Amino acid sequence: MDISVVIPAYNCEMTIASLLDALKHQETAYRYEVIVVNNASSDQTGAILSSYKSSFPVPLIITHQPRGATIAAVRNSGVRCSSGRLIAFIDSDCLPPSNWLQQGGEYFVEYGEQILVAGGCSPPADGTWVERAWNSVRAGHKNGSFFVHGANFFISRSLFDALGGFRENIETSEDYDLGRRAAQSHRVIAAPEFTVVHYGEANTLYKKFVKERWYAQHMLDTFSSNYLYKPFWISVAFLLNIFVLCASLLYEKFYFAALLIVTILGLPCFLSFYFCKRAKNFEHFMHLIPVCAAYITGRATGMIDSLISEFIVKKH
Repeated sequence: MDISVVIPAYNCEMTIASLLDALKHQETAYRYEVIVVNNASSDQTGAILSSYKSSFPVPLIITHQPRGATIAAVRNSGVRCSSGRLIAFIDSDCLPPSNWLQQGGEYFVEYGEQILVAGGCSPPADGTWVERAWNSVRAGHKNGSFFVHGANFFISRSLFDALGGFRENIETSEDYDLGRRAAQSHRVIAAPEFTVVHYGEANTLYKKFVKERWYAQHMLDTFSSNYLYKPFWISVAFLLNIFVLCASLLYEKFYFAALLIVTILGLPCFLSFYFCKRAKNFEHFMHLIPVCAAYITGRATGMIDSLISEFIVKKH
């Protein structure tokens, strides 16, 4: 088998059929198989998967993971059931183009097999301004960086095995962690033009806040292995400013408090500028400012959640 497509699936009854239909009609010379890992879905996901089993034109393997398994464990279990020389990861709320597998495989023909190809994601045609603004700056990562979106990337089996797969003890950012480890000794190719449509991106500011708060649950663990992890330092800067602002108001240092308020409000503006400059795309600069505010507050809140959780665990 040339390519194994691995899909983690959880309560995705609204999107999984469209994804399987797209995978059925791939225009590719590669032999491929599809592995779907049903992570204890409670909706109609299981029934939809079963309905495709007998008529799928390529091998369709449906496996199960118990409730509570981390997304890293779910992805790893899918790889263990696969046989392809290359592994293509895509999420259940994505829609690939008809040449997705062919295009992904061609990177390995050009660059050899000891690479990781980090593809991009685009919002749906009817995406909100939040989705469009955030997506507009996701293409700013350079070759050699280790930003990897779990919704769309290819890796050779030999490299995946050499890296030990995903670390199953972390609940979030397992894709970032894998990319970081791959970049230490191998080439990570940023391919933002190699995209899938992603229906699962946060489409409101509140959802963006909730999603980033969830991502931040294991930010301290990521920081322990990468002291230059930018989201950690951005969150620390935000929390320090909030703490000093509260102290300034308590001690009636209103002039200093005013400066801190300006600094706090300026952080999302700075982050929006940084993202736009990195992506060389300032089209959504103004819209990105409130999105960055949701990003910062979500990450900072998630860091506090993580610290509280660790304190409670150690206390007991």
